[in-house]
Amino acid sequence: MVDGPLGRIVWRVVDAADYWLMQARLGIADTVCGPEPPTPADEKREADRERLWVAFPRLFVDEVGQNLTGGSIERSSSRLRRCN
Repeated sequence: MVDGPLGRIVWRVVDAADYWLMQARLGIADTVCGPEPPTPADEKREADRERLWVAFPRLFVDEVGQNLTGGSIERSSSRLRRCN
């Protein structure tokens, strides 16, 4: 085992390289196999967000401070995710 400050730097570099390599491999696997199907918890969370959206539309604003409802409740799911 390598001790000392130089050894710690080496292991931090190796750890960072391993992290990014794993992220690349997982990204490739997601591209080939597609995303995971939603779980029951994901569906419940989306239903809860929908209920909050309907109950409190003024709380959901975009990056420039505009209300996302635009006079109606219709919106895309990507806009809902940006409000997390």
